[in-house]
Amino acid sequence: MEEQGHSEMEIIPSESHPHIQLLKSNRELLVTHIRNTQCLVDNLLKNDYFSAEDAEIVCACPTQPDKVRKILDLVQSKGEEVSEFFLYLLQQLADAYVDLRPWLLEIGFSPSLLTQSKVVVNTDPDSA
Repeated sequence: MEEQGHSEMEIIPSESHPHIQLLKSNRELLVTHIRNTQCLVDNLLKNDYFSAEDAEIVCACPTQPDKVRKILDLVQSKGEEVSEFFLYLLQQLADAYVDLRPWLLEIGFSPSLLTQSKVVVNTDPDSA
């Protein structure tokens, strides 16, 4: 039996935690393409998703890829809402995360109204 109209592989997130799952399954892509972590940390702090201690933990990481991995670990550990906001940041700060545009289009990320109501500030000096 062949399904109609589904020739390409679809990204189907797990039902209960689709945003956390997206971050987990695309971890290496994110680590490779996220070059500015300060902008993410600034926005996670500003919206009370990160504590000052979380920001210090990220800043203590020696390399940029390590910082991205630590941010991903912290975001996922804080749950679905924070994971959704993280994806929203990448989408809203498209100039800072140009390399992720095709991926964001591919996954068809659409933020909730709660997430859309959050303030996002571009603190990336290269794209602001």
